[in-house]
Amino acid sequence: MVEATAAQLRACQINQADSTGSDRQAMEAEVLRALGKIVPQQRQAFLRELMSRFPGAYDAPAATSTPVAPVAPAVPTNPLELAEALISQCAKSGPDVRRAVADRLRAAGLAPKSPDPVDDVNLRDLRTKLRLPADQPLDPGRLYVLLVQLVTLAENLDKMTWDVWKEIAPQNPFGRSSEMIESMARFVLEGGVVATEAVARDRERLGRLSAMLLYSITRIAAPLYSALFSGIEPTAIYANAPGMDLPVRPQKSANSWKEYSQRVRNITAKTVQSELYRKIEMHIK
Repeated sequence: MVEATAAQLRACQINQADSTGSDRQAMEAEVLRALGKIVPQQRQAFLRELMSRFPGAYDAPAATSTPVAPVAPAVPTNPLELAEALISQCAKSGPDVRRAVADRLRAAGLAPKSPDPVDDVNLRDLRTKLRLPADQPLDPGRLYVLLVQLVTLAENLDKMTWDVWKEIAPQNPFGRSSEMIESMARFVLEGGVVATEAVARDRERLGRLSAMLLYSITRIAAPLYSALFSGIEPTAIYANAPGMDLPVRPQKSANSWKEYSQRVRNITAKTVQSELYRKIEMHIK
């Protein structure tokens, strides 16, 4: 500790020829920093040993050559006073020193840990998705606001889409094992390959189901009409009604009406909905 402190003091002397001004303050700060790492009972011995590395530096102006020990500033022992002293010293220091102090405080649990920096690759991908220039600065605050909005959208869309699919095809094996919000939370808390793949899988399945549901709407009209109404078209009923070979037309018409009534009886709101769901399910592959 003595050798390291002495080396720092010599470096301060080299940086500035006279021992006044900022150089003297830097030397004092270095001594205080060293004293802060030593228990009070050993500080006097430390100062004597340190002085021995600088012979003549602390000689009194009188004829005597007896070295006079420098009067070190009182080192605060109260935690709050120590904090104020640290803040005061850091204000006079450069960014490297302040960063090192902050790292030491975080390592000791006395300061909150800084968030992990966003990977440059992810930022590049984000700029590409948003169609922004590659060198466009991104505001972290607005990014978090946007993230909350997108997570909310994903959560709501995930719930509504899978609820609709469950109602359409409750027995269909195509489904999900958990809600997307759960896999997103695991990714944020744990990270890693497994959590990343889970989020990607949930996103792919939700996107696939949403697209197929919308696509099926544009393709089910004809098969739905055929399933529900082709059997009750007048020509179909007349052709299949009993009495085709009867010479008396009124009898044929009566039988046609009876056939029509029997077939229409099975077309209800429930059967229409059931057939609609069945046709949609046929397009989900």
